[in-house]
Amino acid sequence: MKLKLLLYCLIGLLVASCSEDNEGNTLNGSWKLTNATATDGPNVEYQKGEVLWTFNEGSKTLRVKNNVKSLGPENIFSGLATGNYNYSIITEGNKSYLYVEGAEQGAFANTGENLVISTGAKGNNNITKIFRR
Repeated sequence: MKLKLLLYCLIGLLVASCSEDNEGNTLNGSWKLTNATATDGPNVEYQKGEVLWTFNEGSKTLRVKNNVKSLGPENIFSGLATGNYNYSIITEGNKSYLYVEGAEQGAFANTGENLVISTGAKGNNNITKIFRR
């Protein structure tokens, strides 16, 4: 329980430290999934190379490489299957939401080194994913 609280505090700090000025905080490039957690579920750590998202802002495409073999929470939380997708970003108020092939992935915050995507802003099942460059 203390580990979950510590993780949520860390996520809160990451989101709070995001600047309103996104200059230099581009999605462009590769992001490695390092952690995924659910409000009332497990905290899953991912190894380097298991899940990689590569954004191309020019063409608004996302290339996903998902090498997770487990049938457990590691697979469920890893998200999208290996493939190429179109994406868009929709801003509502002061939050930005990532949509892949028209399906909302969650609200996101980009600090330049970390990308945090959380379904908690709109969804019932709060799943937070942390990616690193």
